[in-house]
Amino acid sequence: MLKYIAFLAGVHIFSRLPIAIGYRLGEWVADIAFLLHRPLRRAVADNMRHVLGPEAARGLVRRMAREVFRNAARYYVDMVRLPRIKPQELLERRITIHGYEHLEGALAQGRGVIIASAHFGNPEMAVQVALAKGIPVTVLTEPLKPPIISRLLDGLRSCHGQDFLPVSRASIKKALGVIRGGGVIALACDRDVQGRSIPVPFFGAPALMPTGILELAMRTGAAVIPVFSCRRPKGRYEIFIEPPLALVNMGRSHEDLRAGVTALLSCLEGYVRREPGQWTVMEQVWDRFVGEAPRPVESPSGGPVEP
Repeated sequence: MLKYIAFLAGVHIFSRLPIAIGYRLGEWVADIAFLLHRPLRRAVADNMRHVLGPEAARGLVRRMAREVFRNAARYYVDMVRLPRIKPQELLERRITIHGYEHLEGALAQGRGVIIASAHFGNPEMAVQVALAKGIPVTVLTEPLKPPIISRLLDGLRSCHGQDFLPVSRASIKKALGVIRGGGVIALACDRDVQGRSIPVPFFGAPALMPTGILELAMRTGAAVIPVFSCRRPKGRYEIFIEPPLALVNMGRSHEDLRAGVTALLSCLEGYVRREPGQWTVMEQVWDRFVGEAPRPVESPSGGPVEP
């Protein structure tokens, strides 16, 4: 309950501040967390070491890790301010979109679209401006504990009409219905929130990465479109919509799944490599599956995938 009260207090305080002041206070909180939370700092630094490479100076790795903390704080400042900012205002004043024709083309095919994003910049900005373009999106989010915090955050995210749902059997069923109706859902490709993942190469080393996006695509025939939102100065963003992934489905479920996940992560790599401090994954990505079996995945037909 104390955690919930802290979140609620943060919502009331930061939502009323000018964005520049909110960011500055958020950065101070992030710097304190960076200094005091050693396990979290070490996990983020390990991620940055993999991204920057073994030759990167220790000071650079530390600076980028601290920037990850700061960008995570800015993300929450943006979130609590959402009810006070209309999507159309975001689109007109703060966001530049590149590649919108890729989304338009995929929607025109009527097979449904899966937006594959990541914890990079602020992915929810793309979801909010989609509403300004007349596109409803169903977003599957990571369940948090206690659940009351998930409800609080998803309520903020859903304030303008988009549908944010914590991952569960019921929400996945709803997402399937949205896709089969030709609609749009969104999922992150860099955090396993469903307990379904496989080891694939990422920045030259094996990492456990989620398979849910590709499983849904292989099951439904939906287009998978990578979308990344890059933070820019003064609360602005650039949203990059990539062409649909060229997926292979030759009946070799495990191989096809692995190829699709690898292709998606390859796209993400380019963005993270250019701006590593914007990749706000706060848990250790690499080496987590050492000594444990990869989590099971299912074939598009619902049966087990043979390794």
